[in-house]
Amino acid sequence: MGEYIFKGLSMLGAANALNFALTGTVVIVIIALTFDAVFILINRLTTSRGIRV
Repeated sequence: MGEYIFKGLSMLGAANALNFALTGTVVIVIIALTFDAVFILINRLTTSRGIRV
């Protein structure tokens, strides 16, 4: 994923440079949001109901 960003930055001015940089950035954001959702779900499932209120 980081390779796409670095490849896009190293090819600055080329036809596909923006595509590589945006693809890498979007994939990293999607992975981060997925991890965040998993951690929220784990927190909801492992915290007792009385503490959450």
